[in-house]
Amino acid sequence: FETVKISDISPDMSFLEMLDIVNEEQMKQGKVEAKKRVLAMVAQMDKEGFGNCTNLYECQAACPKGITVDYIAKMNREYLMATATYAEKVYGKD
Repeated sequence: FETVKISDISPDMSFLEMLDIVNEEQMKQGKVEAKKRVLAMVAQMDKEGFGNCTNLYECQAACPKGITVDYIAKMNREYLMATATYAEKVYGKD
């Protein structure tokens, strides 16, 4: 679960109105699409035959773009979290 701080909520609003504002705020921050993006990115990496990065630093040394192992580890974490929610939609499984 995640705590979202919103300043535009009034005590007179219905739950659905509040939920709509929270959803709009998350859309602005890109959090809603983030899971879909990381799944699509890893799927494309698999198609192109690269990736399989680990946390052992050999991929950082070999990376032509200089991506650090910190970002590789972050991508791996986000990928694992996203698979629980969106994998079936991205890979076309029903």
